[in-house]
Amino acid sequence: SAVARFRLKNSALTSASTIVRFSSPVNAALPADLAVTMDGVPANVYVTDGGGLALNVELAAEGSTELQLTYSLSMPKTAIQAIRYPAALLTNWQQRISMSVRIQLPESVVAESVVQIAPDDWIFPADAGQSYAVRWLYDGVPSEQPFSVAFIQPALWGEIVQARQAAMAGSVSDYLRLGDIYASLLGETTGDLRQSFYAQTLAAYNDGIQHSPDPGLSADLQQRIAQIYRSQIVNGSGVINPDYAQLTVNAVDAALATLAPEDGRRTELLQWRTDALSVLFNEARQRNDW
Repeated sequence: SAVARFRLKNSALTSASTIVRFSSPVNAALPADLAVTMDGVPANVYVTDGGGLALNVELAAEGSTELQLTYSLSMPKTAIQAIRYPAALLTNWQQRISMSVRIQLPESVVAESVVQIAPDDWIFPADAGQSYAVRWLYDGVPSEQPFSVAFIQPALWGEIVQARQAAMAGSVSDYLRLGDIYASLLGETTGDLRQSFYAQTLAAYNDGIQHSPDPGLSADLQQRIAQIYRSQIVNGSGVINPDYAQLTVNAVDAALATLAPEDGRRTELLQWRTDALSVLFNEARQRNDW
């Protein structure tokens, strides 16, 4: 379940009244089990002419009131999850707004699994006991960028912790497992976050190669590295980066050097090498670098 608290403050020397309307940022239906309290007392929420929900709020002079919304929340079955508060919805409130936004995660989400906080300024400590929380203080026109905390799904984070601990204890195959987990996150992320997982993927594979006494496992790790580099040769905009083609060739050569001539993996690796060399040849031809 989710709990959202809003504190409304009236700084004027006279009383004030306002109407609070409830809506979904994605134009979806409001939660069926939505419960609203005002200063701990069930609020008199009513249905508007448009079919939405609203609440009349009376604020005493220099007074404040706290609204609390409680409702069920189903998290998506994705590896990277996030809780966001779209402050842009407050643009109808007034031109400028002073607010404190606090996102507190459930105890099942540990601080180490948090991978991104945005925006990354105006952040202040938030005491949350055993839970992880982030607090922003903001003054100005609400931005289109939502306040958000992204984290690795708890069960997957548990797998990462187990793989790390096993690898540190001497289980070299768990470096492969750890790298594979990080690699699986590349398709769910973009920008700086993707680059972070990309670096962690390569670091896990390279650590495995450094500690591996098994040529077969070393070949698997080198093949994974070649696959990662190969995926970077052409970016999402169709731009070719020959540097990754050369890195692919280097990684493939390292993998081939550890494989027996009859190993079935050689066929695929040789094709990757041919494709990467073709990229390098075409790039050199365009530069008249013969």
